Amino acid sequence: MPRQQQVAWDSCSQLSDNPGDFNARLGPEDAPFTYHTNTNRNGEHLAALLTEHELLAANTLFRKRMGKRWTFQDRATSMRRQLDYILVRRKWRKSILNAESYSTFDSVGSDHRVVAARLRLSLRVPKSARGPARLGSLRGKP
Repeated sequence: MPRQQQVAWDSCSQLSDNPGDFNARLGPEDAPFTYHTNTNRNGEHLAALLTEHELLAANTLFRKRMGKRWTFQDRATSMRRQLDYILVRRKWRKSILNAESYSTFDSVGSDHRVVAARLRLSLRVPKSARGPARLGSLRGKP
């Protein structure tokens, strides 16, 4: 594995900047709905990273037809693979409404497809930061 990828695997801080292109294939033993029937070596590294840092591959959480799961097509062999993932923290699992790959960007000239996720965020101030609520002062009463 190249040094740059190894550094990314070893450091969770890299996840927020640029996770990199790891050519990881996750199989059904590592994620619920995948394109592949088995996990490759880089997929094992990705599965370990997901477990260690409490992450999920969002585009493997939803039951989609196989045509919506693959994210890469080799130009020479036309082989399709699922290599691109949206990684999110487990605590945000219920906020993910949908995640899938789209082939509508064929004109871009890439062999990768766009992978997108739809989220529902409900951000609230933690109770400890709000302080005690005084209804009387909010209504204009002493």
